Amino acid sequence: MGRSLTIFLVAFGLLLVSPGQAQSYEVSDPRPELSGNTIFIRYDILNSTSEDEFSVRLSVQGENGELIPARALSGDVGPKVAGGMGKLIRWDLSQDKIEMDARIVFKVHAVYIAPPPPPVVLPIVKEVVEDSPPEEPVEEPVEELVNEQPVDQPDAQPDDQSGDQVEDQAEPTVVDNAPPEFNRAGIILQSMVFPGLGLSRVKGKPHWLKGVMAYGCLAGSVAMNRVALATYEDIYGESDVSQRESLYQKSLSQDQTSEILAYAAVAFWITDFVWTLVGTAPSKSGLSFHGTVDPVSSVPMLAISYKF
Repeated sequence: MGRSLTIFLVAFGLLLVSPGQAQSYEVSDPRPELSGNTIFIRYDILNSTSEDEFSVRLSVQGENGELIPARALSGDVGPKVAGGMGKLIRWDLSQDKIEMDARIVFKVHAVYIAPPPPPVVLPIVKEVVEDSPPEEPVEEPVEELVNEQPVDQPDAQPDDQSGDQVEDQAEPTVVDNAPPEFNRAGIILQSMVFPGLGLSRVKGKPHWLKGVMAYGCLAGSVAMNRVALATYEDIYGESDVSQRESLYQKSLSQDQTSEILAYAAVAFWITDFVWTLVGTAPSKSGLSFHGTVDPVSSVPMLAISYKF
């Protein structure tokens, strides 16, 4: 079976990354080779290592822009492909029953898959406050001191003066070395691990709800990021152009929601950290911090107020 095959090379890479991902990746121009009934497409994922993970898809178009179904694919293609150089995709034309004598355009799509965040381990902070035992006042018997005075001494002090001296000697000494009510460093550390936990122990109010909201926003951000990736991968099996565009816009909206939730979690952390520093300071002032969200742009903000 003879055929002439003219191939145009086009590379396309789209990366949906998690908030804070600064590394940028690029997909090199694919290098297809025809050997018998198999086309070998070689490509590289630049600026990446084997520890990075990508979702790779190959799309094939005819010279008039129509999509050509390519299902008999093997090699470095699919939902989990390691990064690096020298990637290879094999397309078996005979298995897909494709016979053509036309121009073909290949597009390699790569989506970066962010690794899951490490589990948060809450350390156990134990405060040990050692109370020094109070000093017991020493009481000297007044009657014995009076009776021990010699009878023949005319200059002996009156009983009332002796009583005053004994009472002055029996007065306990007050030592002002009471331990502080809380360990400020431990309280700040607890608030860094779980927002609101430190202030809840100091103030006695449910400030730990801020920690629940912070971790809730963080979990929601990770979940929405995975939903955005899943929505984008649904584009692979959709042949309708309008549906593909709709899924693409939906994935972008879900990724934006993931970023907003991540920023909100960071805002809760920073706000509670500053609030804990101010609330546990030895000298209180009228300066206070609190978190808020802009009603127009839905961006978390840190508000500062001062009471005169």
